[in-house]
Formats: sequence, structure tokens, C-alpha cells
Amino acid sequence: VALLARIDHWVGGLGDQSVLELGAGPGVVFEALRRRGIEVVGVDADPRFVAFARQHGVPLVRSALQGVPLELHGRSFGLTFSHWLLDALTAVEQLSDGTITKRPMSSSERLAVLRTIAALTQPGGWSLHETRQPMPFTEEQWRQAGFEMIAGDSAGTWIVLRRHAGSPAPATSASRDADATHY
Repeated sequence: VALLARIDHWVGGLGDQSVLELGAGPGVVFEALRRRGIEVVGVDADPRFVAFARQHGVPLVRSALQGVPLELHGRSFGLTFSHWLLDALTAVEQLSDGTITKRPMSSSERLAVLRTIAALTQPGGWSLHETRQPMPFTEEQWRQAGFEMIAGDSAGTWIVLRRHAGSPAPATSASRDADATHY
């Protein structure tokens, strides 16, 4: 609810802008936006969330955001946003015995996610993110990805960014990560 209020405050009427929810989970915020008549696409790495959402008619793309998903190649969005995704970037690995282990993403893996977010945000578009912990990226890292920081809180748990108009998307490759191992 707070995230939707923040989107309304900063972005205003979304009108005919397309929206991308990163880390859409089961699609709750996605569905709230869709009910407003907004064209929204959701992405999540967890196959359980993607399956649940699809069973309920919410189409999600499965991706770990280590590159632009093939299903979204060539697309960009007027608004990209996430809720509790950026501070939860972990790599999930399945061992040969079936055991699943998690580890924090490396710096380079996290920066690949940042570049992917930038590549999916239209020049001049908005990117809003909420976290439970302070933001895992510095203002300089966001700037290097092509964003300008517009607002944020002193605790560093939410940020409003604007993609530089006319700035080229950072280099990122299209990826088919249907068997993604990063959550």
C-alpha cells in the first residue's frame, strides 16, 4: 500500500505508461495495478511464485535479472519498481544431493541486476525501490547505471530514481534464465 502511494505521488497518473514490477512474488501489487487498467509486466526468479501467479491468471516472466529476459528483449518501461527485492538478492544453488543453499550475490552479480534494471527503464522513465535494510547500492552506482537520484529516506529504505533522458542503456545481454538459480 505504501509503495502504491509512493508511485502515485512521484509518478502521478501512469496513463499509458507500461510498468515493470521486479520481484513480483505472487503478483499482489501487479494485480492491483492491472485492476487500475495499467499495462504491467511482472518478473520473479522463484518458480513457485511464477506458477502460483500464473494459476491465478497473473502472467509473470521468470528471470533472475542477470540480463534482460528474452521475453522482454527490446522492451523498456516508463516505470520499473521493486518492493523488498534489492536487499534480498541472494544466489540459490542446488547441490548434487538436492540440497538448496543460499549465499549473498557477489558484487558483480548485484551490479548485473542494476544494469538490467537500467536497461529495462525507458530514458526519462522512473524507477522506485523499497527495501527492509538500507539500499545495497550507492548513489554513484545508480548514477553509473544511468539514473539520477530524485528522493529517498534518511534510513536508505526507499529511493526514487529517474533514468537520464537520452542515456544509452548499460551493456547487458539477453538471458534465458528459465532455470534461474538466483532469487
